Amino acid sequence: MAELFQDKTRQFFVQEVAVGHAGAFTILFADAYALDVFPDDSLRDEHWRIFKQHEEESHFVLSGSGVEY
Repeated sequence: MAELFQDKTRQFFVQEVAVGHAGAFTILFADAYALDVFPDDSLRDEHWRIFKQHEEESHFVLSGSGVEY
């Protein structure tokens, strides 16, 4: 893990976010890295919220009902 994150100095740049079924999504990063995320249920509740801390931008919210901004 230390090598992957280069002792907390590496920056990962998001190239794309692909939304799957039942709250799953994949974040594609530069340098051929990807993060696949899948919830442990398919209920209509909120599963994930992606946002910039301390910013007033809209949030990317993923629930069993779909995507909200």
